[in-house]
Amino acid sequence: MTRQSSTPGEQRDDLVAVLRERAERIGPDVSVARFGRETGIPEARIYRLFDGWSEVRVLAGLPAEADRHRKLRYTSDHILKAFHAAVEVHGEDISRDEFRRHSGISMSPVRKLFNNWSGLRQEAGLPLQSRVGDRPRFTRDELIEHLKRLIEQRGDVTQHVFCRELGITTGGLGSVISWRELRKELGLPPRSQGGRTTWEKELLTQIPEVPVDLFAGLNLDDIVIAPEGGSTNWRLRD
Repeated sequence: MTRQSSTPGEQRDDLVAVLRERAERIGPDVSVARFGRETGIPEARIYRLFDGWSEVRVLAGLPAEADRHRKLRYTSDHILKAFHAAVEVHGEDISRDEFRRHSGISMSPVRKLFNNWSGLRQEAGLPLQSRVGDRPRFTRDELIEHLKRLIEQRGDVTQHVFCRELGITTGGLGSVISWRELRKELGLPPRSQGGRTTWEKELLTQIPEVPVDLFAGLNLDDIVIAPEGGSTNWRLRD
């Protein structure tokens, strides 16, 4: 953002310098609306000091009009400069959203030039980054204890339910221990069996099978009317 200079001429020079620096970082196709949004400089001040946005662009060494039809608006050098500038503000653990808000660059040119977010980080000399929410929040032993306690309270659970209860993603869980290994630590089968634990099944097999007569003690004549006149249709009594 420009400083509050004492003369209009100094304010003009400051604003042109800001546009030139911005264009070096993110490319030459900077609109007046985007410039104002990213720098906080009101459009009213721009039009008070200059005849128009085209004049500012020309003084900054840019074409009078932005090329809005060019498919690739950024070079890899532009994006890397913008990325390093954003890292200085947000740190090496910068997220995609923080980079997008800081630079105004969407992920589309990043994917075109660097394949993906990880490719951009590697090109910039930074280590790979876990997805937001996938950074380990629990140790292996803590996850085992959490699953044991949850099963004691609610019976066998699925991986989705377990992760939801802990507020982590399946990727976050897998970065510490796989779901299969976690269940194996407690002597459970690889997957939950319809919400029942193995020992619940063993208890169910001990229950004797007793035949049940649903009509015991009932007089069917009080319930249905037998077919008459060769009909095969049984009818319920009113």
